[in-house]
Amino acid sequence: IDASASPAPCQDGYFSAGGADKCSPVAPGYEVVLSSEGLRVGQSQCAAGNFSVGKSDYCSRCEAGKHQPEQGQPSCDACSSNWVAPQQGSANCTICEAGFSCANAAAAPVPCTNGTYASTRATLCTRVEAGHSAVIIKGGGAWNRVGQQKCSEGHFSSGGLDVCSPCEAGKVQPKEGVASCKRCDSGMFASETGMANCSACPQGHS
Repeated sequence: IDASASPAPCQDGYFSAGGADKCSPVAPGYEVVLSSEGLRVGQSQCAAGNFSVGKSDYCSRCEAGKHQPEQGQPSCDACSSNWVAPQQGSANCTICEAGFSCANAAAAPVPCTNGTYASTRATLCTRVEAGHSAVIIKGGGAWNRVGQQKCSEGHFSSGGLDVCSPCEAGKVQPKEGVASCKRCDSGMFASETGMANCSACPQGHS
């Protein structure tokens, strides 16, 4: 500072607490502290979910898909695989819950659609296999497809469906987890839907 000149205010990204011959740069992970007159008189740590590379008046929010759980940091960290931070300024990423796919860490989790499912921390939803139905549970006010289970006896599924279908009359399926039903042999019958086994035609009947 020139002792013969009037003090000059610190410029953007610099501050002075007083008694210094020059303004100091704002450190990485910090932003300026402004006095009531708008002068840059100090620096303070960026809050969690924010960062600063230094020499800046203000901290910036972490972009979507990144987070910063600590104060006073110069950067943000990308979310790990199958974790998301869809909002800017996130202190923490959130895990991709069962029933959702999270291929994009910067976007909100996408619910699995009919005939697909996802367990916890899934990048993509998986097609329900033949001979299976989706396991659907209620969570967060919605029905979430979180897994798959075998079709019960007397039922079948060709795959890619939420529910198994009952075998039609005249057909049966004695096994679990099968993709189709089989027709009753000659002299056997199944008069109802969803039957596991055929019955022999009784005497006196055809």
